[in-house]
Order: sequence, then C-alpha cells, then structure tokens
Amino acid sequence: MFAKREVETDNKCDWTKPACNEEVLKAVEIKHWLMVYPSQKEQIVEKFTMLSMEISKRMGIKIAMPTCVPLGNDKADTYYNEIKKNLNDNIQMVCIVFPMLSDARYQRVKKLCCVEYPVPSQVIVLKTINKADNVLRTVAQKIVLQMNCKLGGELWRLVIPIKKMMVVGIDVYHKTEKKYKSLAGFVSSLNNDQTRWFSKVCFQMVGQELTDSLKVAFQQSLRKYQEVNNFLPDKIFVYRDGVSDGQLSVVADHEVEQLKSVFDMFPDYKPQICVIVVQKRISTRIFTHVNNRDQMNPAPGAILDHSITSKDLFDFYLVSQHVTQGTVTPTHYIVVYDDSNFKPDQLQRLSYKMTHLYFNWSGTIKVPAPCQYAHKLAFLTGQYLQDDASSTLSDRLFYL
Repeated sequence: MFAKREVETDNKCDWTKPACNEEVLKAVEIKHWLMVYPSQKEQIVEKFTMLSMEISKRMGIKIAMPTCVPLGNDKADTYYNEIKKNLNDNIQMVCIVFPMLSDARYQRVKKLCCVEYPVPSQVIVLKTINKADNVLRTVAQKIVLQMNCKLGGELWRLVIPIKKMMVVGIDVYHKTEKKYKSLAGFVSSLNNDQTRWFSKVCFQMVGQELTDSLKVAFQQSLRKYQEVNNFLPDKIFVYRDGVSDGQLSVVADHEVEQLKSVFDMFPDYKPQICVIVVQKRISTRIFTHVNNRDQMNPAPGAILDHSITSKDLFDFYLVSQHVTQGTVTPTHYIVVYDDSNFKPDQLQRLSYKMTHLYFNWSGTIKVPAPCQYAHKLAFLTGQYLQDDASSTLSDRLFYL
C-alpha cells in the first residue's frame, strides 16, 4: 500500500514499477542538501541532479536544488575537509559522488557523517550515474527512494492487523577490532505499520557477554517505542539471525531470559514475547510438482512445516522470494521461545509479511526486514565505523 493506492503484486512479488510511480507513504521534503563531486565530472552530476528533482515529484517527494561542492581532487582528505567545511545545522543530507569505490575514502566520509557530525549521507559511484537516459532514470528513482528512507521517510506498507506490536531484528558481525570480539545490529519497529525503526549497535567487549549489550539496546528500544506511541507494546517478536544449530540452546536458555529481564525495569509490564531464530545458510531445497511430473521452485509464500521439520522443535521453512535461475533456498525459522498465543499459521504469515518491508528492495527478500536492516547496520559499523553512530540518527535508516 502506498500513500494513495493499494497495489497487488504479481506472482514474482515485484512492485518496482509502482514504487517508482506512486506517492510514497511518507515523504520528507529535501530543502537543504550538499552534492559533493569531482569538479571534472560536473556535467554528469548535474544531469543526475536535475533528473532526480524531476522524477521525485511523481513520488510525492520535493527536492530543492543542492549546494554544489566541486572538488579539485579525489583524495579522502579533500572529501572529508570540504564536507566538514560545508556542514551546518540546516543540512539534511549529504550526497557524495566517488570517481570509483575506495574503502579508505568511504570509511573517512562515513565516519564523518555517522559519528563526528551526524547527518544522513548517500554515496554514489560515478559509473552508476554515468548511464544512458533510460537507465539513468531507473537509477535516479531508486536513489531518491533511498534518500527519502535515510531522512525518516516511509515508502510502502502492508495490512498488519495486530496492534501494539514490536518486531525486533538482531544480526551479528564478527570481523572486528581487537578491543571487542563481535558486534550485533539491533533494530526494532516503532509503529503499527512496521515502517519506522529504531537502530542500535551492541558491542561485545573482551570478557563480556553479547547479551549484556543486547539488554541495554532492548531497554532503549522499549523506551523509544513508549516515547513515540505513549504506550509500551503488548506483543514482541524477536527475529534472531546469525545463530547456528549448536548455539540454539544458548539463545533459548540464556538470551531469552536476559531479554525478559528487561521487562522488570518497567513498572507492571508483562508483554508476550516470541523469539525466532532465522537460518538462511542451509542445504535444504524444496520443490513443487506440476502435473505430477515436472519439478519447479515453489511460489513465494510457500510454507513447509511438516515431514522434514524437527520432531523436537517448533520450526518451519518459508520460501519468500521468486528465483529466475537455479533452485530457490528456503529460510529456516526456529521458534525457541513463544508465549504470544499465536497459532503457527499466524506466525508464518507475519514472518512472510515482514519480508516485504525492506525499503532498499521493491520486492520480497530472504529474511524478515528487521534482520536485513540489522545486518546492514552491523556490517557498516564493523567494517567501516568501528564506533557507535550518533544517537541522533537512531530513528532513521541511515545505513541503507
């Protein structure tokens, strides 16, 4: 559902066309923003900027002319110094064009915009916008939608009848600095439509359990939910990614109890909670028969919760994507704790709906949206920031 129209998806679960032509659910007007680019590429950047301003109107997003910041060279220090010099309290967004992708340059810019002087930023590699007109239009549409998300906008929603519900996604990143063993992205919903999100990074310091920092993030997410809605959620669904079979008992016996202990920090608060482990790297494959002979990939939304599932666990397999080549890999969902009183088919339907709400892709994805958001947040932090992003960005999808 968009701002003014409902759209039915086809059997491929792809709504790219309406996403680029319908008015978004919530648009953020971009009045003051920077466009930073190598000066010799001015014509390419100007063409992209004018096209973005034109097509954004159809999506209900108003974009004013940016403040242009042409650079004499493409050194990381030049990008850093010029952006820093032009930043002020009015700047809503920084759009940065790189001549080519460079980890050093990207890290310097992202640290500046996420940690030092918090402002949503959009990095674009030059070859992405140096395209023929028809291709550039498609690219510009997707970048405009991404910019709207990073500023707190919302693109589309589904009908989710459950009220006073919070959905949480957790994913872990392991390639980190020596001062901490790993970190986790923690993302939780803030509204009934599950289109607004609170984001927090949890660092597992040396000699400390990751659960300790997850508790802090969970408490902060509940306080943020209460601040936005003036009440706390009645039902909480936690999708926990990055867990192997050998770690299931750790999540079930230790993590769940630690998360539940957070409720004691709020007076007379006893919500229902369901914790679900999401496994996507599995060897299981599922086929469907056509005319009792040919084997095909199952359609998106296909569920298998018998025969091949565990006799000791509450688990199911969900195919959420349409695959054009090869064999689709289902996602394995294992419910390690549940007092939500949801029937299995309700839980399965909710899990499938959550795969529709990842705003960086106009189609269904392999895991629930909060898991993918948590993955993106953890990867950006572990790979480039190595520090917690500013709390002023916590209610925006700045890491898309």
